[in-house]
Amino acid sequence: METQEEPSDQEGSRLWQTLRAGFGVTLVLVCTIFFALAGDFMKLSNAGGFSSFQIIFLNRTTVFAFNLILFAYVRPSLLGETRKQTGMLVIMGVGSNIATILLMFSIIYVSPGQAYSIIRGLGPVFTTIMALVFLKETVAIVNLCGIVICIVGVVLVAVGMQERETLSDEPSEIARSILLPLFASLSLSAMMVLGRSLLRHTVHLFTVVFYIQGIGVIILLPLMLIFENPVWKLDSQTWAYAFAHAGSYSAGLFSLYTGLKLEKAGIVQALENGVIPFSLLFDYVLLKKEPTYMEVGGGGLVLVGSIIVGTYTWWLNRQEERRKKLQNELNFGDKKSYTMGVSEENLSGKTSYKK
Repeated sequence: METQEEPSDQEGSRLWQTLRAGFGVTLVLVCTIFFALAGDFMKLSNAGGFSSFQIIFLNRTTVFAFNLILFAYVRPSLLGETRKQTGMLVIMGVGSNIATILLMFSIIYVSPGQAYSIIRGLGPVFTTIMALVFLKETVAIVNLCGIVICIVGVVLVAVGMQERETLSDEPSEIARSILLPLFASLSLSAMMVLGRSLLRHTVHLFTVVFYIQGIGVIILLPLMLIFENPVWKLDSQTWAYAFAHAGSYSAGLFSLYTGLKLEKAGIVQALENGVIPFSLLFDYVLLKKEPTYMEVGGGGLVLVGSIIVGTYTWWLNRQEERRKKLQNELNFGDKKSYTMGVSEENLSGKTSYKK
């Protein structure tokens, strides 16, 4: 019986280690599904009467309230371990909301095709470069190939979206259509790298979300009241769409930042582009919006690129776990035992190997 149970235990352990190696990748891919749903529910809320700032304000308020409940239960530190970390939390809270506003303006005031081609296409490039410079995080060649495939897919989707739109020839409009999504992409990438820097150390996930959502409520309330005329007396279906948007976004946000704690910023940003094929799918199911052939082809390429990046990252994580396990078994980290082992070999007359 013992000989039969041991292999079973080993197989169970190997399965768990394999699943654990892909946990971060899985969470980021799950977040793309929730973000795609959130996007469609946002469109339905806007069509029902909610203004743009109003939807984001309601989103921030709902997520902030939910995070407060979790915060009170877990009780993580409200501040960073140092003043620098606390300052970084404040910067991330302000910067994340500015990035969200720039993203919203890019979609509203620039053609969606152009906005997505720049924001989603350049996002992984900016993030990978920033992560390399500030966090010393490198990306494997196979993952870079997957990122390039994602970028090509994003461009094809953008071209497909562009077929439905009329573009302006005015220089000011052209400049705005380039600069606005460019700054949105840069700010989103910077916040991704900053979030990775905080989360991979000792800053708790709920603390990061507390600053982002709390500062978002403070920023968006005056913007909503100054630039819009919010209407709150709306039908129950529109309110249901608004809360579904907040719920989907909340689930996506927590999944994203948990994955960001486990995986490199460039990898997370590339995998987040998986929101595009899911958005096309949900647009068709929920909004009855048929994609063009170019959008389908581009979405398929993004999906292929995401699968390449996710699968290879999963494999790398599994190999790293095996390497650490082997090191522990061979006591490579124990200099004393290693030295003693070499000395004993020398004393016994056996051949010794120089490190």
